[in-house]
Formats: sequence, C-alpha cells, structure tokens
Amino acid sequence: MIGSIILISKNLSPYYQKIIQKLSGIIILTSVIAIHPVLLEYGQWSLQDSLPLHLCGITSILAGILILFPNQLLYEIVLYWGITGGIHSILTPELTEGDKGFLLPQYFIAHGGMVYTALFLTLVLKYRPSKNSWLKALLVTNVLALIVGLINHFLNSNYMYL
Repeated sequence: MIGSIILISKNLSPYYQKIIQKLSGIIILTSVIAIHPVLLEYGQWSLQDSLPLHLCGITSILAGILILFPNQLLYEIVLYWGITGGIHSILTPELTEGDKGFLLPQYFIAHGGMVYTALFLTLVLKYRPSKNSWLKALLVTNVLALIVGLINHFLNSNYMYL
C-alpha cells in the first residue's frame, strides 16, 4: 500500500501531491490521537503504559507533523527512526494492547505511517539526509532517552524499554 501511494504520488502534479501529503498527515495524527479514547473505553489506558513515549509512538507523532509541515531535521529523525522501527514493527508486530476493533488497524497505520512518511519525503518531495545526519539523530535519541528515563523513574514505567 505504501509503495502504491508513493508511485501514484510521484506521477501527480504538485497540487495533488500536496493533497495526498496533507491527507496522509491527518490520517497518521488522527490514528495516534484516537488510540487513547479507544484504550480508555476498553479499560486499558494507564499512565505507565499508554503515553506515546516509546520510540515508535514519538516517531508516529513526528511523522504526522513532518508530512504536514516538512522540516529537514524532523525528516532526518523520522528517516532513521521510522524506517528501522517501522519496518521492524510491521514485520514483528507486538500487539500489547490487543487486536480488537480499532487497535489492529491503528497499529499498522501508526507504524506504516512512519515508513511511509520517510519514503514520501525522500521519493516524492526529494528530501535527502544531510552530511552527518545520522549523528544528529543519534544525539537526539540519547537526549530523548535521558528525558524518557527520568519520566520512567517518576512513573515507575518502562517507556523505550530503558
């Protein structure tokens, strides 16, 4: 599905590319936000497990923002986090919240959205990682791990599996 949308988008005018880009961002962000009321309804939402503080949760949010408002630094972060984390999550799904109702499609929209966003910006919008972009992504990852580690300490949680 990701490949089809990107192939179609590459052959469209910039006007229609922009429409697909905006719709994609809305879909990704809606899925990331909508999971919370669904988890509440199922009685599965908790402060220790449900905040979007795992790397994929953060990357999904960034991917939705990035595709709506392209930015070089966000692109580089989503490129490195999204491609690796998204593909790994799609190939080896860990459905910790379950697979009933909205939970299964939401999982694949959020994780597929990370891969899709990185590929869309690279192949359709022609973004490219800058020199040493991997180093920037590594530094951001470590700062984020420090912040999430502190949150884990106070919430008695294990976000990012730290």
